[in-house]
Amino acid sequence: MSITRRMAMSGALAVLAAGLVTSAGTGAQAATSAFTTRSAHAASAGGGCVYFVRYNHTPVQENPDTDSIARKYKPAGARVTGPCRAAYDTESRVWFTAVDCSCTTDGIGWIRSYWLS
Repeated sequence: MSITRRMAMSGALAVLAAGLVTSAGTGAQAATSAFTTRSAHAASAGGGCVYFVRYNHTPVQENPDTDSIARKYKPAGARVTGPCRAAYDTESRVWFTAVDCSCTTDGIGWIRSYWLS
């Protein structure tokens, strides 16, 4: 297994682990918005996380929400990077991972976490 692949896997695990840790403020945030966000430590030397898309035609969405518009689609095996952040859509109970994407208004796109490895 290559070092890049190992770093991507550890980054994904760090993001998921960070999402499982709850804090006192999380309940209040979830009550006021449709999703909550979490940050994790950087997993690579560049300061961002590296992921690989698992399925063909995976949408990159504008916001971490299942109803959000898809701005771009990625093929299986595509390498994506992001700021090591995850968000939980409390309405549909789905985790999203932040990825870099010039296709969105703020430069951050969102992919469902289970569609990434």
